[in-house]
This record gives sequence, structure tokens and C-alpha cells, in this order.
Amino acid sequence: MDPLTSRCVRSGEASFCPRGSRDERGFSLMEAVVATAIAIIAIMGMAHSFGIGRALVNRYELGRVALGAAQQRMDWLTVLRRSDPALAYGQHDTLDVVIDSRVVARESWLVTPVDDPADGLGGSDPVPQDLRRVTVTVTWGDATPAETIQLSSLLSKN
Repeated sequence: MDPLTSRCVRSGEASFCPRGSRDERGFSLMEAVVATAIAIIAIMGMAHSFGIGRALVNRYELGRVALGAAQQRMDWLTVLRRSDPALAYGQHDTLDVVIDSRVVARESWLVTPVDDPADGLGGSDPVPQDLRRVTVTVTWGDATPAETIQLSSLLSKN
């Protein structure tokens, strides 16, 4: 046996390899089948992960839209005069949040009176409604219960 030829002896065009000492370069069929099965399982797992990731991106996209709508409504309410009907005490109409001609969320707001404890008058305060709490609520999604975001702010009496 010649150590330079991988345990096989060559004589002219013929070669002799002792039993169990064949030149074993490459893959067997079984190794190829197992490697293919492992690759398919890995690819299926990644495809599933990408699908879940895309669903989360879509879900949070609507959440960002809802947050933007709530911030925009709150900004609008904070610049109004306190005598404006939109700042009257109570629940205000539910409005649609529309993007690309489709309703993606619904918004409403609630205005409630708040007594300012900083004036020190407590229960003897002649004007117990020193402040107004405005709470903007935006609801979206098909889940039960629907997803909701709320922003709240205190507005002065003036």
C-alpha cells in the first residue's frame, strides 16, 4: 500500500484498494438527504418567523396611526378657547380616522371638571371646576376587545 495514494495501490491503469479503504471523497446519498431535510426545516422556520414579523409590523403601524390621531386631536383641543363647544363637559362624538379612503380607527374625547388642589380652598372652593381634564381615546383593530390608546391633559380655566 502506498501512503501517497490514499491507501490504494495503482498499477498502470488499474488500482487495488483493500477492503474498507476506498477513496471516500464526496457525500453519500443518505448524507445529502439528511442535509436537505435539515435545510427545509430551517427555511420553513424562517418563513414562519417572517410571516409573524410582518403581522406585527402591520399591527404596530395601526397603533402608530392611532397615536398620531390622538396627538393631533389633543393638539387641536388645547388651542381652542375654553368656551368652544368641543370643550364642553361630557363625552364628545366619535369620529372616524380615515387613511387612503378607509376607516382605520375611531376617536372620541371626554371633558371632565377637576378641582385644583393648589388653590388651597378644597371643598369650600366657590369654583370647584378650576381645571378641565380632556381625555382623547382612539380605538382600532378587529380584536376583541379592540385596541385602545388614551391621551389625557389638564387645561386651565381661562
